[in-house]
Amino acid sequence: MDNIVTIRQLQKNFGSTNALNSINLTLEKGKVYGLLGPNASGKTTLLKILAGLISNYSGEILIDGLKPSTKTKSIVAYLPDRSDLHSWMTVRETIEYYQDFFEDFDVQKAKKTMEFMDLNDNDVVEKLSKGMKARLKLALTLARDAKLYLLDEPFDGIDIKTREKLIETIINSQRDESCMLISTHHVNYVEYLLEALVFLSKGHILLKKNVEQLKEENNKSIVEMYMEVFANA
Repeated sequence: MDNIVTIRQLQKNFGSTNALNSINLTLEKGKVYGLLGPNASGKTTLLKILAGLISNYSGEILIDGLKPSTKTKSIVAYLPDRSDLHSWMTVRETIEYYQDFFEDFDVQKAKKTMEFMDLNDNDVVEKLSKGMKARLKLALTLARDAKLYLLDEPFDGIDIKTREKLIETIINSQRDESCMLISTHHVNYVEYLLEALVFLSKGHILLKKNVEQLKEENNKSIVEMYMEVFANA
C-alpha cells in the first residue's frame, strides 16, 4: 500500500460549528476516490485543508509524507467549486497564466484537452457558458502533473454533454502515480468512474471502502448505498 494522503484525528471548527470531527483517512496512489455526502457535510472544508487553503485545524495531515506547506501545494491540483478564472482573459491567455503560475503545467496536454472540450483559443472567459467554464477549469487542473487532484463538485449545474466530456477527461487523466479525490453529491453521474468511496456526513466519516467490495457485500448499487447511508442526513 502506497498512501499519498494520511489524515489522523483531523478536527476543524468554524466558531461553534463543528465542520470536521476526528477524521481518520488514508488515500492510495493510483485510485480515484469519491468523497460523497449531502451539502454541508464537510466535503469542501476537507478539500480546502488538503489544498493548503485552510491551516488552522487540529490533528495531523501528511501529503506524500509532508505536512501541508508551500511544497505540498506544488504537488496538489485543486479544482474549487466556484470559478477562480479571470473573466477578461481568453482561453489562450488563461493557459499562459497557468503555465507561468505552475511549474508542472503541461501546455501541450492543456491544448489537447481544450480541443477535446471544444474550447477555442480566442474565446473570452466571461462569454463562456457555465458548462464551457466547467470544461475549461477541469482542463486546466488536469493539465498539471500533480500527485493529488482535488475536484470539488465538478458536475454541478452542467448539461449532459459537458458531464460526459468531463468524465471522459478524468478517466483519460488518471495515472498510477497520482490520486484523485472527487467531491460530489451527484452519485449517479460518477458511479462507474470511482474505485473507492468515502461517505462523509456532518463532519464524520460514515464509511470508506472499495467500490467492488461494497457492491459484493451489500448487493446494491452505489446510488442505493448512498440513499441508505444518508437517509436521515
